[in-house]
Amino acid sequence: MNGEVLFLYLGIFSYIIQIILVREFINLFYGNEFFIAITLFLWLFSTGLGSFLYQKLKEKIKIDFDIYFYLGIYFVLLIILNRFFVGFIKKPGEGIDIFFSFILMFFEIFPLCFLIGYIFPFFAEKYNYKFSHFYMSENIGFIVGGFLFYFFLIKKGFSISASFLFLLSGLLFYKKRFLSIISFILFLVFVISDKNFEKITLKNTLKNEDIIFNSYTPKGKITITKRFDQFNFYYNNFLLSSNKEVFKNELKIHLPFLFSRKLEKILYIGTPFSGILNEIYKYKPQKLVYLDIDEYSVSYITEFLSDDLKENVYKSFIKMDIDEFINKCDYEFDVIILDIPPPSSLEINKFYSFEFFKKLKKITNENSIVVNFFKYSSGYLTPEVKKENIILYKTLKSVFDDVIFFPDEENIFISFNKKLDKPLDFYLEKFKNLKIEFKALSYNYLEYRFKNDKIDEFKNFIETDKDSNINSFLKPEIYVYNILNQIRIFYPSFSNFYLYLMNNKFVFGISFLFVLLGSIYLFKHKLEGIFLKISGLSFLVISLEIISIYLFEINFGRPVEGTAIIITLVMSGIAFGSSLKNKNDSIYNMILPLSIICIFGYFLFLKFSYKILLFLLTFFVGFILGVSFNIFSKKILPQKGNFLYAFDLLGSVFGILFTSIFLIPLFGIKTTLWITIFFIFIVWLI
Repeated sequence: MNGEVLFLYLGIFSYIIQIILVREFINLFYGNEFFIAITLFLWLFSTGLGSFLYQKLKEKIKIDFDIYFYLGIYFVLLIILNRFFVGFIKKPGEGIDIFFSFILMFFEIFPLCFLIGYIFPFFAEKYNYKFSHFYMSENIGFIVGGFLFYFFLIKKGFSISASFLFLLSGLLFYKKRFLSIISFILFLVFVISDKNFEKITLKNTLKNEDIIFNSYTPKGKITITKRFDQFNFYYNNFLLSSNKEVFKNELKIHLPFLFSRKLEKILYIGTPFSGILNEIYKYKPQKLVYLDIDEYSVSYITEFLSDDLKENVYKSFIKMDIDEFINKCDYEFDVIILDIPPPSSLEINKFYSFEFFKKLKKITNENSIVVNFFKYSSGYLTPEVKKENIILYKTLKSVFDDVIFFPDEENIFISFNKKLDKPLDFYLEKFKNLKIEFKALSYNYLEYRFKNDKIDEFKNFIETDKDSNINSFLKPEIYVYNILNQIRIFYPSFSNFYLYLMNNKFVFGISFLFVLLGSIYLFKHKLEGIFLKISGLSFLVISLEIISIYLFEINFGRPVEGTAIIITLVMSGIAFGSSLKNKNDSIYNMILPLSIICIFGYFLFLKFSYKILLFLLTFFVGFILGVSFNIFSKKILPQKGNFLYAFDLLGSVFGILFTSIFLIPLFGIKTTLWITIFFIFIVWLI
């Protein structure tokens, strides 16, 4: 068997398994990018450890190229077991025990990735230590896997991806007839059982409900279930709405509409599944535009809507990205309703940001209102939910002239382009004159919402708050507090600790500097310095890779697609960089300045947001690491090659840990970029 083919297969298998795991975890855990970081962290830690321990284990663990068949088998079992156990971690709509999820993911991912990390030095030694050459072959495999996923697998269920791996295995094992036949049989089984496989394995994640429909879009996963006579609509496993929300729909529409002078042009951003569009059409607007956070989902859900609602959806829906629509819109709306789920992802967080509200204001007139809904509590209010509401209020107030609110189980924010000139009682009395038949909403309940003591309570929170910032694309405050609120349910002490860090960022800054300088001292020997430099570069590359994924989702949506493209571009850069033949240190001497120039390129992207610029920067980041690995591999003994590969991966591990959990949440993306410049400069002084 040709060594290059084995490493090419390793790259293809690694990429497809990695990106499917990323999609699996973010779809099961509400689209949260934190689980992208956890998946990459566990992946790189486990593969790095497998490579690092190779020398100690090579006499005990012998493998052959049929290992790829067993990787596919374990991968299938991993997904099945993960979906089974997720049902025990949480019930639909409940918070996530992030630390328990981390432990579960560790035990699921570790054996698979440890073996993948072990495979690289094992086959490299078998084929005469061509480390830089095999490193390039593996990364070419990553590129091939990226193209396969992006063009063929991105909208397919897990079983189709698994079938593809077994097809590749069957082709690889042409000399091992039995394994080849088994691989082809499994390929056919998974292709034929695609839809049934998804429904059966996801059953435990949605207990006591029948899964009627499950499918993937470029932006997320749609699941529709039925329990008795009620249909529920899940998006990335988050319960978005049901078809039995009469009272909620009436409240969300008719309370805010009391404050609008005109109801001729209305923009609704949300999901129509609950029937909320029918409530809006009771006012007979001249123009109603409905946009969805996932414009691809509407074609899937319409068959589950009532005939009248289906007709209203067809009349109002525009299949266009929300930002694209706002940028192209040439008329002004009287009412804009943002019926958006909680910011469990950066993509959702942007709809609560200063930048987004400024865009919205451009398509309003002086009498327009903008309506937001956000979780609150009629009882105990956690510090995180309190902060989220305060930040949302301050963000709205930084764009609009006046903002009023009606907190209870849910806080209703109504924003105006000019000061409200009449007392609230005036708008309450307008309800009596509405010639609309209500099934659940009453004057008495509205009077309670206009006058309950939660309003004064929230006013006091705003007046006494001194340290809340506005929410933005690049410093997603509400997103961070949303995650902390989920953690508080299970680990209040950790949530309190992180709140302390957010208010005392210098503590983390000093600790980070201490760890960095301590590492430099420990690795001051020349040979060890090479390992620290490759770790430092990997730290930089994975940090910029995480930032690229976040920026792609913030600006263009589609987290899985963005992750797939970014990883493919990084690996393409690594493959190209490691293929260059550099006989002297001319390129080596350029690594530091090129790294710093590349980071400054990200500041340029923050200003102009050109997709092609982000792609070029991501490729260039990988190129720098590929060149460095090629040079460093020639400066060490062949027997130390597995250590170089391991330190490469372990640098990435720490990059993911610090960047996704501390740097971006605490300091935002801009400051994180400055920190990476400081970091790579210090490391390169060795």
